[in-house]
Amino acid sequence: MFGLFKKKEQKKDPVCGMIANDGFISKYGEKFCSESCLKKYEEDNQITDDKGCGGSCCG
Repeated sequence: MFGLFKKKEQKKDPVCGMIANDGFISKYGEKFCSESCLKKYEEDNQITDDKGCGGSCCG
């Protein structure tokens, strides 16, 4: 009976740690509070926008 009302784990922005709400940007299976946090996540994880390979060969 005590386990019936467990709080649902809240999703957080992986960059700044803000607790997600409906206004957050959903991408890569994560929730981001702003474009700047999304861009930081992409930079930190070396995610590119498919305009180039993003590797050191494209310098």
